Amino acid sequence: MGRVFQATYTQLDPKTGTRVPGCTKSWYIEYTDSTGRRIRRKAGLTKEQAKNALVQAESEVLNLRNGLPSACPAEIPCSTLRERYLKSLQTRVTPEHHKRVALYTDEVLTNCHIHTMRDMRSEDVEVYLDSLSREKGLGNKAINERLFAMKAMLNWGVTTRILPYSPLASIGKRDEKADRRRAFQKRSAVWL
Repeated sequence: MGRVFQATYTQLDPKTGTRVPGCTKSWYIEYTDSTGRRIRRKAGLTKEQAKNALVQAESEVLNLRNGLPSACPAEIPCSTLRERYLKSLQTRVTPEHHKRVALYTDEVLTNCHIHTMRDMRSEDVEVYLDSLSREKGLGNKAINERLFAMKAMLNWGVTTRILPYSPLASIGKRDEKADRRRAFQKRSAVWL
């Protein structure tokens, strides 16, 4: 349990030549971190601000002790998350699949200008996937492969408790059966 306080000090009174006690205008918090160290830091100008800062600090300590993510998810670099995911994936899939996932995740992160998790917005990814269909003529299956690679990476981040949730969970897959190329390929196979 931490505490909220105003720091006290003494200073020399030039008129009387004696030490006079004083109190800072800022409020401070003191708490024990997850390693057992006592931490003291400035927390705000009002007592309420300091109380809120103490609650947040103690919550972070509790999350660390319970193995929950402590870093702000918005600040996590996507390149680091991608590297960790690909390293984990390497032992479970074929080299060809690993290479495709690496290519697709890099493609989406680069073209959507996603550097940290704060930059990852489902709207931006959906717009990019739509542009692949319009501009490059990719079919729904090719677009779904890129979406599935990104979703798998983020779901792995949630499973390993790096992320609290997947920002792309709301994006649904595209109907591969409705793609005209697929129907044409089936018909042409029958004609042959």
